[in-house]
Amino acid sequence: MMMQHMIVPVDGSEHSWQAADVAVALARRCNGRVDVVEVVFEPREIDAAKLRLDGGIGRLGASDVAIQPVVTLASEGVAAAVADLVESQPDAVLTMASHGRGRSAALLGSIAEDLLQRVFGPIVIVGPKATTSAFDGPIVVTVDGSELSEAALPLAASWGIELGATPWVVGVVELDASVPADVGESGYPTRLATKLAKESSHAVQHEVLHSRHVDQA
Repeated sequence: MMMQHMIVPVDGSEHSWQAADVAVALARRCNGRVDVVEVVFEPREIDAAKLRLDGGIGRLGASDVAIQPVVTLASEGVAAAVADLVESQPDAVLTMASHGRGRSAALLGSIAEDLLQRVFGPIVIVGPKATTSAFDGPIVVTVDGSELSEAALPLAASWGIELGATPWVVGVVELDASVPADVGESGYPTRLATKLAKESSHAVQHEVLHSRHVDQA
């Protein structure tokens, strides 16, 4: 999937607009476009939302990227409205802040988790410490022996080609855990990386880390 159409829900918070910054930077690399979306609950709120979006987009200062303000009316809730919009746009990639503190709390906690359950395609989650960059660094794919973790590999290869970046297949062995040999040995990420490189005709690296704390590793 190519990142040529990014959909960014915002709720007026600084964190949600931070995700818009990231989406614009990605769109710039991929010659893509960005829809910045605000969800409202009453028709009378639409005009004010449009003004807020226009102001926010103006502050992004990205005249070289096509950015479209979109106001959508929620009937079932924020997550449902955003999910319906994303699913109606072929190949759109939802880019969202991990947390928000704005008017609709559109991105706050449980609603962000709800969107993860509703949207079938990939989602770019932007944390509060994220900054925009050239996005030419490595793409890290963590695997743990499960098919679910390995499902991210083709997407990483596709985005690696699009961004000119190298995917890294990374496994973590917990030092105090009993791990099956197929997962614990370096042969597991090596096989995945070799297979992905062959299928994508793109360089793929691999690494095994050892730590008592998987997230820190």
